[in-house]
Amino acid sequence: MPRYIDADVILTKFDKTLQLAGNDGAIAALKFCKEIVRKAPTISPDEVRGVGRWVRINVMSDEWFKLKCSCCQKEFEIMEGELEDYILNYCPNCGAKMEVSEDA
Repeated sequence: MPRYIDADVILTKFDKTLQLAGNDGAIAALKFCKEIVRKAPTISPDEVRGVGRWVRINVMSDEWFKLKCSCCQKEFEIMEGELEDYILNYCPNCGAKMEVSEDA
């Protein structure tokens, strides 16, 4: 699984380490590493967690039905009266951001 880091924390640690560097070679190496971190590409949280939609499936009765996350396929049983309260902006199972859908 990929590791996502806070680049600002790393840059701060490089700054503290620079104060302790004893020679020009170490200082140059630390400054070079800082530039690598500073120029590293960034990603959007949506790229990590995915974007999906709620899909209404399997009407169980007049009062109960299921919603399914299009990303992780996890199904959730919902009472008809709780629909507005239940539909979330994110899937509680996988964390995918949910787009507005006419299916739910």
